[in-house]
Amino acid sequence: MTTTALAVVVVGTFLWRLSAGSTGDRSNIFTDCLRNCSTEQECSKLTVSSEYMLMSAWRYDQCVSECQYSCMWITVDVFREQLGVVPQFFGKWPFVRLLGIQEPASVLFSLANLYSFVQLLLTTRALPRSAPYRSVWTGYAWVGIVTWCASILFHTKDTSLTEKLDYFSAFGAILYGLFACLARTLLGPTPSRCSILTIALPCLAYFAYHVHFLAYIIFDYGYNMRANIFCGALTSVVWLVWVSWESFKFARWKELWPCAATVLLGDLFLLLEVFDFPPIFWSLDAHALWHLSTAPLPLLWAKFVANDCLYMRKMKLL
Repeated sequence: MTTTALAVVVVGTFLWRLSAGSTGDRSNIFTDCLRNCSTEQECSKLTVSSEYMLMSAWRYDQCVSECQYSCMWITVDVFREQLGVVPQFFGKWPFVRLLGIQEPASVLFSLANLYSFVQLLLTTRALPRSAPYRSVWTGYAWVGIVTWCASILFHTKDTSLTEKLDYFSAFGAILYGLFACLARTLLGPTPSRCSILTIALPCLAYFAYHVHFLAYIIFDYGYNMRANIFCGALTSVVWLVWVSWESFKFARWKELWPCAATVLLGDLFLLLEVFDFPPIFWSLDAHALWHLSTAPLPLLWAKFVANDCLYMRKMKLL
């Protein structure tokens, strides 16, 4: 998908995970069940010895995870029977696991996005080496690949590590998208390495600060969300204004419409994160559908990148 679309839609991910706790995991039904389950399965008695640290930690994690999973469904049954509603747990809907995967549909659709970014990478690498911004868009494709790999890991197994990898890689993709957007719209068809660095270095410095702040000072969900919204919204506005200007001044709408279409579709698909609903068949929720809807966007963006790079190469040779 485009830098803009990725920037905007990933914001939905953070809106979706914003709450540290939810009705289900805060209920007495869940906490009492978890306490009894942990006692019965002796999770609390598992110790982490220095000799078998990794193995013991893994056993403890598995024990707690199984207790949370079984107690989640007990709580869901009580809520549905007594209140007629489906509760969320830790900011997420209850999902049926498949082969140990916590959110199978989101993993499958994240794989689809990963495939599309691989196709974008192949498109950029096939461009002539003299094409302006070829390296910028190649880097963007790699960042997208890393981001969706992190998404796959997080939806497969929700841990502190996979959550942080997902958050940091997603913000990195958003910030890289803003960098690429500003570079392309401000520097024109003949950018110098120095001019590109003047935009890239501040973005890189802010990314380092952002990760350090969340990882070592405080994991502030509100700050993280505001940073993503600001960068994503700015990227969207700049792209749409640039496309309008280029189309009006140089009659380039036939080449630039994929850019505008991807940005607008990415913004539209974000509504799936707003109008959330309990998962169908305990597998398919709005967030999974959001992943599905964004999967074709990198292919559309690849069309814009190829057209634009070849256009700039032609202008450069004139």
